Amino acid sequence: MILNSVSQDDVYEGSFEERRSLIWTLSFTMKGYFFGPTKREGVINLANTTFFDANAFDDIQDAVGVAEGDSRVTVTPGLDANGNPTSDANNTIDRSEISAEDNFGFITQTEEL
Repeated sequence: MILNSVSQDDVYEGSFEERRSLIWTLSFTMKGYFFGPTKREGVINLANTTFFDANAFDDIQDAVGVAEGDSRVTVTPGLDANGNPTSDANNTIDRSEISAEDNFGFITQTEEL
């Protein structure tokens, strides 16, 4: 991911007691590949992302097919037995029991590889 530009807009008129808006615009370029066939499936309830150190490869093509990265982030929905959203992996029902209509939280787990 490359940060191309950053700009800031300060929308401020009036006294110090009035509301102020600071708007930051970040422009990125993402260098990556999307793999796999497209097909109709259910709601995505598990996301695995593996991160690689870009300096370890001469070209992005060299990273294709590499099994181990530097870290892996897994995100799943979290819902306790009473139907309350949770971000605690030890306090959630199985993700297969959580539907898209439920008011669930997100469980984020990071693993160094």
